[in-house]
Amino acid sequence: NRWLFGGERKFKPLEQEGIIYFAIFKNSQRWMNNALMSQGYIECEIELLPYCYSYIYEKTVGVTNPSNVIVNKTFTIDNESNVDENDICLNLNVQMFSNCNYLKIKNLTNGTIFSITLSSDLESEYRNFKILSEDVYGRKMHIVESAIDTDINLMKYVQKKKWLKLSYGTNTIKISADGECSVKFKYRNKMQIQ
Repeated sequence: NRWLFGGERKFKPLEQEGIIYFAIFKNSQRWMNNALMSQGYIECEIELLPYCYSYIYEKTVGVTNPSNVIVNKTFTIDNESNVDENDICLNLNVQMFSNCNYLKIKNLTNGTIFSITLSSDLESEYRNFKILSEDVYGRKMHIVESAIDTDINLMKYVQKKKWLKLSYGTNTIKISADGECSVKFKYRNKMQIQ
């Protein structure tokens, strides 16, 4: 009941058999058994956003690098979307430890890049951050903000602003860093409503 009628009137996630739709309720009608008032039904008409999504996939990759020279780590992520249009945007949670000042993440499959260089004296609020490329409605956004203090915007430290995306199929991702870091990749497959 709270999901149906409570709070702000906006599209909300509706999960059905592992697929997430975004729905808003338009009209409804109900019927109650007047004698018992304990039985009845409600019919609701809903409007859906044009696409549905898989659940969110998460993959965490760590780079251990005590020598402070740039090291590279390569791995793959699969995009199984059945929508033949835009690439999937990636959202990331990044932790750059005190000995890590440079981080570059490149999708070798489509050439999209994210690169950031931090000053060595920056505090932990700047070293633990989120890269947001897409909101819950699938709208593109380009935000780099501290995970500890959301008022801290880290965009001034970002060099490459092509933003990471996944093309259809297997994507090869390369992380380059000059110290120890951890990157959690978060994405969901966009699908046509069948």
